[in-house]
Amino acid sequence: MKSVRISVPASSGNLGSGFDVLAAALDLRNSLEVALDGKGAFSIDGEGAAALPRGAGNLAVRILARHLPKRKFSVRMNNAIPLGRGLGSSGAARLAAHAAGLALSGKDPAGALALAAADEGHPDNVAASARGGLTAVVGTEPLDIYRVAMPRDLKAVVCVPAFQLSTQVAREALPEEVPLQDAVFNLSRALAWPAAILEKRYGRLRAATEDALHQPYRRALVPGLREVIAVALEAGALGACLSGAGPTVLAVCGAKSNLEDVGRAMAGAFRLKGVQSTFRILDFDNRGMRVER
Repeated sequence: MKSVRISVPASSGNLGSGFDVLAAALDLRNSLEVALDGKGAFSIDGEGAAALPRGAGNLAVRILARHLPKRKFSVRMNNAIPLGRGLGSSGAARLAAHAAGLALSGKDPAGALALAAADEGHPDNVAASARGGLTAVVGTEPLDIYRVAMPRDLKAVVCVPAFQLSTQVAREALPEEVPLQDAVFNLSRALAWPAAILEKRYGRLRAATEDALHQPYRRALVPGLREVIAVALEAGALGACLSGAGPTVLAVCGAKSNLEDVGRAMAGAFRLKGVQSTFRILDFDNRGMRVER
């Protein structure tokens, strides 16, 4: 094989109650094309084109070099996933690079999931991006992943603030210990996710997206978080929560509901807190990572 193209969807981790366990893939994709052409060319289009390091300083290039030592390769990236916004951009980049490196070295690109999860330090985002749908990660060595397809009659409205929030900073805001009642609160609500999806009992999604383990501690990092979630629900969302570590807020909606109203309400609540944002209406992605040889 002389070239490969990898396509990877965005992901929303935690989904409220499922801290570091649950995630869902979103139909917003990055693509990575790698060719063993001996040229060493490099290009980026889309999100992060002006900000991401180029050449040997780029994360994907560093990962590819691990798989393809002493090989000269060209890289072309086309990014649709916003950087540092809680939509799994770093996990998608690692997943695509590992998959391309494995494929070009004659190995199974499916092994990219475990490698990317080890690099990330938490497997929820990469599990959803790799498999698509709604995923739950039960173990880490080896990865034990449960997956169910997301129904087509659900949509995601993501409201993306115009500032980045690093996962490290968001994790540093969390306590090392939490009250027992908060752990029980989240367990009961995380169990509502598969029931809501498999039984199409979407009324349960409001409880499923509630959280006591991470969102309360991250409110200071995301001005207006409480208000944005509240107005999304008032505007008709079935459930709403911080996407991953934030600052993006995810609203889960019925496909026939007024999605524009939900997005405008969320952006308006951010604006009242002095935060500019944009919203997007997305399908949930059930395809996961795609490898085109």
